[in-house]
Amino acid sequence: MMPILLDSAKTVAALVADNTNGIGRLADCTRCEVTEERNGAYTLELDYPVDGVHFSDLKVNGVLRVKANPDDDLQLFRIYKISKPMSGVVTVYANHITYDLTKTSVSPFTSNGAAATCIQLKAHMTGGNDFSISTDISNLTSVFTNKIPQSFRALLGGQEGSMLDVFGGEFKWNNNAVSLLASRGADNGVRIAYGKNLTDIKQEENIENMYTAVMPYIVVDEQAILGDLQTIVETAEPKILNLDLSSEFEINEDSIPTKEQINEAAQNYIERNDLTAPSVSISISFVDLSQYEEFKNVAPLLHLGLCDTVHVYYEKLGIEASAKMIKYVYNTLLEKYEKIEIGDAKSTLAQTIIDMPQEAQGMVDQATGYLDSTIAAFSGIIANGLGLFVTKIQVGTAGGFQIYLHNKPTLAESQYQWTINDSGFAVSKDYGKTWSAGFTVDGDAVFNSLSANAIYALSIFGSVITFGDPEGTNVVANTTSDNAGIQFTGSGKINFRTVGEFRAENAFSNNQTANRFIMSGSSSPSINVQNFKSDTSENLANQIQMYQTNNADFMYITNYSTEGNTAANGLNMIGQGSWNAFQIRNFIPGATDVANSFQLSTANGTSDIQIYNYIPGSSNMANRLFMTSSENNTYLALSNYDTSGNERCGLYMGNEGTFWLSSNTGGESRVNSDRGGNLTVQANNSLNLVSENYDVVIRTGGISRNCQWQTIDGVTYLTAK
Repeated sequence: MMPILLDSAKTVAALVADNTNGIGRLADCTRCEVTEERNGAYTLELDYPVDGVHFSDLKVNGVLRVKANPDDDLQLFRIYKISKPMSGVVTVYANHITYDLTKTSVSPFTSNGAAATCIQLKAHMTGGNDFSISTDISNLTSVFTNKIPQSFRALLGGQEGSMLDVFGGEFKWNNNAVSLLASRGADNGVRIAYGKNLTDIKQEENIENMYTAVMPYIVVDEQAILGDLQTIVETAEPKILNLDLSSEFEINEDSIPTKEQINEAAQNYIERNDLTAPSVSISISFVDLSQYEEFKNVAPLLHLGLCDTVHVYYEKLGIEASAKMIKYVYNTLLEKYEKIEIGDAKSTLAQTIIDMPQEAQGMVDQATGYLDSTIAAFSGIIANGLGLFVTKIQVGTAGGFQIYLHNKPTLAESQYQWTINDSGFAVSKDYGKTWSAGFTVDGDAVFNSLSANAIYALSIFGSVITFGDPEGTNVVANTTSDNAGIQFTGSGKINFRTVGEFRAENAFSNNQTANRFIMSGSSSPSINVQNFKSDTSENLANQIQMYQTNNADFMYITNYSTEGNTAANGLNMIGQGSWNAFQIRNFIPGATDVANSFQLSTANGTSDIQIYNYIPGSSNMANRLFMTSSENNTYLALSNYDTSGNERCGLYMGNEGTFWLSSNTGGESRVNSDRGGNLTVQANNSLNLVSENYDVVIRTGGISRNCQWQTIDGVTYLTAK
């Protein structure tokens, strides 16, 4: 069947329902192959001439409909890359439409059982509305937890705690329908034998992952809690798998699994994993006899699909194996298998779960282009190379050989040499004096440079890492001159885009924080710059905080005392609801009591300017300058307090033309000025205008008069002398 190019502007649901020829059939296609792996990649490649019909319509993100295997409906594939023309032909690369699920987001949740997890996955997913997920796995107890937002496809498999990891099973992809099945395939008695339908075979067998018993345990507070030994097969010398099942439980101080629960979890693991079978991988080229007329009566028995059981016989090599079909390459033009692989491959979606945000696509394209150019250069080197000579030198007495490949007729005259033995493979460019590249049987490798689509590593050690174009815009991360740190240089950008925190921390030798810089983004964005004391505590020395939470905005600049974690000096700029304040405060050493304070604040209808001094050793004010507005009352207050915090004397100017002089000796004196210019003394205290050495002078009308107190008829008056 020829591939059909569809209108990618339609929704996924509309594309699935589209039974037309869409934009058109790619009638000039010369090769179209679909590769699918058990719980793994599902991809398409096709070759198309640049002068072929609809070539101009082939675009990245376009959608193709093809026959991907003998059984399923026509499947949709989305184009993600188109190569540069080589000899007038391009290669188109596409992923199954379910790869669109890498662009979704699933929020955190926890569920019990496979069916409930499918429901919760869909309920917590943003995007991917046209996709569905179902399962026939009866597990109702295993706990599935999604702790952080991540893509739908990432949660299916390829990582610890994924659906495959928790529930096992085999995925089936049918356009926009995803199914997790307890067993996808069947045993239809398909037999592949040399001399009949077997054309090529290669077997690799590994018994390292075979176990006859399991010792289950969990770890609680760094202490192991053991279950009972679970024997799978009785043997004279058991091979035991020590199985940590901690991730199977939600462990806390109120809920610690019992031995019986640990044993039950171990049995579930044994049921999901065939621990007694060797890991066998058999690559097969074969003839599908079910396509031929003479086998039409037995065609149903010869049917073969992914995850079906296959029986392979090749007497000469001693191969007699029965295993599942784990991978196939299907020729969609001729509608037949080109190759199949049977065995017990690890369940993985590692190559299919990488999220590619739209804004990062340019960087991906740049990296892909760089890799393509590297591959092209490498291909040119290989294409222009010459043949090699072979030398075999016997090693030891067991009949083994050290094999050399070299570029001249003899080893002695060959500058370039390749060698292989039971320790590994190595390359020399100096007549075999040093071996500068290669790899050992343990997997250790030495290369001059490495180009790859992806590198997965637990640790990477080095002095220089270049991000971006090595010859253009880039960022270089390299060690400092004293080899004690890392520095970033270059002409590119460094972007940190996370849903959590960005932290930069220095620590004391006891691992307690010395300096910390935190930029946090969530519902409460903040910038924190903190210094800690040099003692063994994590008491703050200095701090700058700028953050926003809901309707509150804060800026703190704070110094802390040398005694405890109490503030010494503080500059606060605060916005919270209807209250705003600007504060400058000094604190008493060793306590949280304020020594000095300057504050500008507004709260609802109240506006304050406050300047305070405090009594040392307490929170009692010593002096205060207070300017405030509260509803209809506006005034200026100057106050002094005693050591007990009692107001001793004060000067007040009110909004009614009243002037107070007060002291806490029994009351206050109030001087009123009425509209007529008369002066009246009120309240409890008398107003004493006394000068010990001089007369009391009253100035009015531009004339100064010396006055004295005079009592007339029992009433005291202030009269002029």
